[in-house]
Amino acid sequence: DRRQRQMCIRDRVSTQSTGSSSIFSGSWMIRHPSLFRFSTSCLSTHPTLPSRCRFFASSIPPIPVPTTFTGVTIQPVEKGIKKLSLSSSPVNSLTTNLMVEIEGALRLLEDDGETQGVLLCSSVPNIFSAGLDIKTMYQPEEEKAKRFWTALHQLFYRLYGTPLTTVAVIEGHAPAGGCFLSMCCDGRVMNRGKGRIGLNEAQLGISAPWWFAMLFKDIITPRLAERHLQLGTLFTPEEALIVGLVDELSDEAFPAGLKMLKNFTSVPDQARRLCKQQLRKSTVQVVQGARDADVKNFWHLVNTPMVQESLKNYLASLSSPQRKKE
Repeated sequence: DRRQRQMCIRDRVSTQSTGSSSIFSGSWMIRHPSLFRFSTSCLSTHPTLPSRCRFFASSIPPIPVPTTFTGVTIQPVEKGIKKLSLSSSPVNSLTTNLMVEIEGALRLLEDDGETQGVLLCSSVPNIFSAGLDIKTMYQPEEEKAKRFWTALHQLFYRLYGTPLTTVAVIEGHAPAGGCFLSMCCDGRVMNRGKGRIGLNEAQLGISAPWWFAMLFKDIITPRLAERHLQLGTLFTPEEALIVGLVDELSDEAFPAGLKMLKNFTSVPDQARRLCKQQLRKSTVQVVQGARDADVKNFWHLVNTPMVQESLKNYLASLSSPQRKKE
């Protein structure tokens, strides 16, 4: 039954070996005191939420909205509903440019006076997103690396904190940063099939960012998060449904995602927005307040020999004959 299957997944032990050594401790990052110094001024304290306002009044200067989009497309689906598709072949890697474009597209949709809900999709077959761009982190330049991590923060504030309803339509693989994107949404629908989803950074010899881990813990419970972050588990669609990482499976994820989105938008909009704000504001406060320290920590950690060796091994594995066949 469902409980027995859940127990099996909880006790699952990964046998995969990558040959790369584990690096910095995620628990150290979470407990680092500087990561929890934040100012409540990051939040809007207005007692009511105007119909079109954003949730969070950030003191961080916004990244300019791109004048053209090359990695995302926006299409109308129905009145008040838009489809935001990642279209950065071959695997929708989260480069600085792609993250800026996703954030900018969401900002445009928030400001258009019409959109209530967004379906976050991929136009690349069999992949939602392969996650953060490893090439940016390998042998990085300081300015580019810090801009990369700042763009990731900005994307998080926008996607996780948007007053719009968002549903991730996962029609393929969503490891690491791809899983993170989906966790920022209000709902997740995944295709049945061969796709995999999870925060698998440990399998690559690195650890998931502490704020990815916060979302993961909130979604699948602290005990399961502790176990599967350490194992770097990639879940099958059926396993992801059991642990709660996705909300629904379908043979056709897009129609199912649209139906889920309509359930959200059928609720009076201001009430729904206020509920979302109340539930998400504390997480945004913590991450916003820790941004400067987190960017500095990222730059320090990504340059350690152990991290660079792990990234080198992973990039080499991508060009191996066996990997190319896969």
